[in-house]
Amino acid sequence: MALVYPNSYYAGMSNLGIHALYRLLNSYPDIVCERVFWEKANSTSGRHPIALESQRPLSDFAVIAFSISYELDYLNIVPILKSSGIPLYATDRDESRILLHLNLGGDETPSLILPKTRILDRDDKPIVEVLFNNQCPWSGWMVDKVRRSMKKFGARFEVVNTDDRAVVEEYGLSRGVCVNGLPVMKRMATVKEVEAVVKKLVPRRQHKSTRRKK
Repeated sequence: MALVYPNSYYAGMSNLGIHALYRLLNSYPDIVCERVFWEKANSTSGRHPIALESQRPLSDFAVIAFSISYELDYLNIVPILKSSGIPLYATDRDESRILLHLNLGGDETPSLILPKTRILDRDDKPIVEVLFNNQCPWSGWMVDKVRRSMKKFGARFEVVNTDDRAVVEEYGLSRGVCVNGLPVMKRMATVKEVEAVVKKLVPRRQHKSTRRKK
């Protein structure tokens, strides 16, 4: 995994938090953590960030973690992702680039919280759950559009707020879409993407019966 400090090497190596995380993560036999820094010269030269230890580009790592100490460092995340060829918006990323949460609680070995399939008590109507959090205003707007769209499928629509850490652990997602307990989109999706997935999972006869009612 790559531990990114979105500022210069000089600033990052003076930060005790980076040293503590780097030492902690590399203390586990199943984790290899490398450090990545962002120099201002990268913005003008077009160079992409590389790992300090192996000189590998950021896109080569399976997990990318950011350590942010100052608000202004948030501004560097955008050029870091852009120069590494990683799409900025979740809807532009494929399933190989999803948001994962590293569980560092307690004395347990760090583990990735992965999407989970849940068994639901339901009737004949499909259950469509959209997961979002209040940190992204755009997510709330998209949820309303999906809610209106799901009416034509006769689906039971539920909104799941993932601001609560317990909810993230239950679903294994912070944003995404679940149909009948199955995580079908592991990121924030467009209305068209959600409709396409629901069409595949909901029986055709249910589509027809919904149209007749109209």
